[in-house]
Amino acid sequence: MWLIIFAAVIITAVGGLIYLAAGFYRLAVVKKIAEKNKAAAWIISFAAVAVIALPWLLVVNMWAMAVVLIHLFLFKLIFDAVSFIASKICKRTPNWNISTAAAMIFTASYLSIGWYSAHNVVITHYNLTTEKDIGEPLRIAMIADSHLGTTLDGDEFAAQMKRLDDMNVDAVMIV
Repeated sequence: MWLIIFAAVIITAVGGLIYLAAGFYRLAVVKKIAEKNKAAAWIISFAAVAVIALPWLLVVNMWAMAVVLIHLFLFKLIFDAVSFIASKICKRTPNWNISTAAAMIFTASYLSIGWYSAHNVVITHYNLTTEKDIGEPLRIAMIADSHLGTTLDGDEFAAQMKRLDDMNVDAVMIV
């Protein structure tokens, strides 16, 4: 079973990379190059994907690169579908330049908001009541979704634990 899942992931990843490169290949500037040299146009298209992916791999890690490429692939697929449907309704040729630009801008915005949210831990207070006799009121703190190792490293996680410790809680839940 795991072999089938692993194979599906690899096939999807390769297909996604090819789809992204094909998206760059459809751009007007690359199409112009393709008129004279198709191989050069494909190299430029795959290089564009690499330019997007490699900084994440080099600066952050492999998982960050994968997250960026997966989101770009999915949003490109969605924007291409919307562009295709809109072109059929309006009886025009799809504008792949706009759908590619929209997918890149949306991906960058979406992931930037996620990055900010992941690195700026927010405290939310809740007051819960129970009819059970638990003695004195309890103060419980919970930290969730820390993605330890990919979002928060050991020092950042320790800083969050110190923050919880400073709050004088009775118990800490790490979920």
